[in-house]
Amino acid sequence: MVSYNILADCHRVKSDYSYTDEAHLGIGYRHKGILAELRYLNADCACLQEVETAYYNDVLYPAMKRWVSLVTVLSGSWWENLCERRCVELLVMFSF
Repeated sequence: MVSYNILADCHRVKSDYSYTDEAHLGIGYRHKGILAELRYLNADCACLQEVETAYYNDVLYPAMKRWVSLVTVLSGSWWENLCERRCVELLVMFSF
């Protein structure tokens, strides 16, 4: 079992990561490393926290669609978050 907090972009505050190059903080850059690490570890299941819906729908799910995924909304109700345009944070579990 692998568990990662992948840092949703909506929670990213530059002052918290002042030691990190800005180019390395974006999810586009980190995505390649996340997938490479999951392949390397070859776990039976992986739990990813702080997954934003757009990242899951547009990038993560297409890359991982051959595995079974379970998705849970962690921050408020789906409708409340969409109406208030808050960050919708997901917990995603993949079973390989």
